[in-house]
Amino acid sequence: MKSHIRILLLLLAVYISICFSLAVADIIRVPEDYNTISKAISQALLGDTIHVAEGEFSGDLKITSWISLIGAGKDKTIIKGSVEINSPTSISFQNVTITKGLRCIDSSPSIKNLSITGGYNGYGIYARNSGFELDNFTITNCGQGIRLETGSIQKIHNGTISNLSSDHQNYSYGIYVDNLSSSLSITNVTLTNLQGSAIYVEASDKDIDIDFTDVTINDCKYGGIKCDGRSKENTNCRINNVTTTSCDGVIRGSGYSNVNIDNVTMTDGGSHGINCSGTSNTGDILNINKVTITDGGAYGIYCRRIKTAKVRNSVIGRNANPGIYFKESETGDFGTADDPGNNQIFRNRQFLVQSDAKVTAIGNWWGMISVPKGLFTNNVVYEPYLKAPPGESGAEEVLTTCLKGDVNGDQLIKSIDASLALRIAAQLIEEPTEAQKCGADMNEDGLVKSIDASLDASLILRQAAGLNQVVGAPPLI
Repeated sequence: MKSHIRILLLLLAVYISICFSLAVADIIRVPEDYNTISKAISQALLGDTIHVAEGEFSGDLKITSWISLIGAGKDKTIIKGSVEINSPTSISFQNVTITKGLRCIDSSPSIKNLSITGGYNGYGIYARNSGFELDNFTITNCGQGIRLETGSIQKIHNGTISNLSSDHQNYSYGIYVDNLSSSLSITNVTLTNLQGSAIYVEASDKDIDIDFTDVTINDCKYGGIKCDGRSKENTNCRINNVTTTSCDGVIRGSGYSNVNIDNVTMTDGGSHGINCSGTSNTGDILNINKVTITDGGAYGIYCRRIKTAKVRNSVIGRNANPGIYFKESETGDFGTADDPGNNQIFRNRQFLVQSDAKVTAIGNWWGMISVPKGLFTNNVVYEPYLKAPPGESGAEEVLTTCLKGDVNGDQLIKSIDASLALRIAAQLIEEPTEAQKCGADMNEDGLVKSIDASLDASLILRQAAGLNQVVGAPPLI
């Protein structure tokens, strides 16, 4: 009994001490009160706030208690060193520039108005077992941007990550979040000039929502956005209003209950535009709306082992492989009689839609008035289809359309078209229209010249004869 009383008295003393500290929490100013930030930290009490004036302050810093640090502005207060936060309580850290990176261990800081111009062991921000919020930040000239290993970060908002030098497909990221135990919002973030990948988020628990909104990614060597739900229950990855340029494997989602992609533009990617792979055909549901995927190095949309994919109001064209590839999955819904797809899918290689599962793709524009059946695998229902591009696709870009082989614009492919192609190549038609050049350029090398005119003409003749496959040259749709 006496021991219990002693414990209660001890806890009461600690509580009184904390309350007293809060009651007398003070503001410490650097350099007015102390000439260095580290000295101010060593003298601060629980709950104190350190205000740092404009200027440069050298030395590494470590915050291990409930102390907030606020600079005069992220471009005005320069900490020439690294900062480590290892505090079990929530603190405020804002309005500074750090030249050697920020490290958060077992802490939950609120970080605002931060600029990082160099890394801590290569990382702009490295966090472990932490849950922080990041708002209004710039990270540049590091090996990697942000890396969180196990934690509950809630938001990464209003920032720029650029000029990262670490080069590894699986380990170098602008933002890397592993073993996430809370929902996360990444909003209004731009990532530019990355030697590795852009964003990777892996959920470790069920009932987690991952939201990407207003994200721009330019010039990353490998993947753009990758979500991994670890096949947990009720995990949702939502991607909205995202633009990516020159990224390999632009958007990837796997192991989530639901993946929603809306109002996204992806151009000049080295691999698939959207790559969604599940663990079975009973879990993942993929919804795609108002997406433009052009000039990719592989498939426009690649789906494997998912329950279903729904695609509406999208443009998928000029990709190196088929526009949509649907494999080992249950059903594909790219348009129905009651809910037409309103998609523009054309000028991809080999097939417009390739699938080993049942797919309905009704009410889409396939790039030509008369669509050969050979552009689809047998289990794709693609009729009835649109005879012209939809008036409002909702997608970012409407591709320039022409019927390949139709040089005279009568919507038919005949021998006269081959003759016109040869005349254009020989410059006997002085100013051919863009539509004529587009129709004549069957091998889509951007040229109609004498060196390739015979190939273009032969392709037109084969198309007129109903022969779509050309040995040695993939068909162009």
